[in-house]
Amino acid sequence: MSEIEDVARRYVRSTYGNMVQLGEGTYDEATRLYTFVLRSNYPFMIVDDTRPDNIVVRILKMENLGKVYVRHNRHVEADMCTRRRQVDREIDNTLAHWKRRIEQVVASATSERLANLEQIRQFFMPVQRIVYYVLETGFITKADIERSNRRKKGRLSPYVALLEGQDLLTRREHGWEPSIALKEMDRKAENKNDLMRRLIALMIRERYQALRDLMRLNVLHRTIRLQNIIYLPEIEVHHNLKRTRETVGREYFYHYGSRIDKVDLVSNLTSLVQVGAIVRDRPRNLYSGDEDLLESMIKQAEKLPPLFSLHMTVV
Repeated sequence: MSEIEDVARRYVRSTYGNMVQLGEGTYDEATRLYTFVLRSNYPFMIVDDTRPDNIVVRILKMENLGKVYVRHNRHVEADMCTRRRQVDREIDNTLAHWKRRIEQVVASATSERLANLEQIRQFFMPVQRIVYYVLETGFITKADIERSNRRKKGRLSPYVALLEGQDLLTRREHGWEPSIALKEMDRKAENKNDLMRRLIALMIRERYQALRDLMRLNVLHRTIRLQNIIYLPEIEVHHNLKRTRETVGREYFYHYGSRIDKVDLVSNLTSLVQVGAIVRDRPRNLYSGDEDLLESMIKQAEKLPPLFSLHMTVV
């Protein structure tokens, strides 16, 4: 078996690169074929700019990325082996899924504070238009929605579906009326501005994935991603880390593959500090997560179900 493993290991190195390793192998007597699974120990660096010489490396263990087949005579069945592009795709999908899970945790924990960001509230103007209308008139018809869609650049239909999915609108034969939950939120709110703040926080907390995937709210998405750069490594090590703007920008590119404009980076970080979503050490110009928010995120992350579908764990 050791000679067969050596053959398979050389094939893996030459075909899939250094990030992919050979996993366990099995032998089928009927086909006289050895089957090896492919796996990866993907490095994830954690930086604290107050301790530049102490870079922590965590490992994301990815299993079952593909398979390699070797005959008993040490011949690799290359046509049967998983293609390189498919293995790369599995790694990318695993990393994306891992980050999306934490993005949801971050969105949930910081939703109340994000609801105070002016640039976020602007994107919820269609929600405000619908909510104000149904609370004032008691009903919004399908004809009202269609007429508004024709006259306004921003379409209302996706937001009606979002509100209905969140049980804030109740569907009737020709349209929608405010649900009991929406009426109760309105009753408890200090004013309509407070109501919208509560609604925005609720939707970010409960419907962030729908907002991200269906409505392409890039400002909201970028804001959550930027927070994720702050909080994701802190969740892994269970304590706050202090990083410069330059480090945050580099890590944003490392995790998401796109550069964030320096003006946007400074503006967004400043806005997040202003609403208490992150913390700035002004004398040293370093950024970190809020301790209370981080504690909430750690508790949420610990309740996440195991990633059995992607066979990935963090050590």
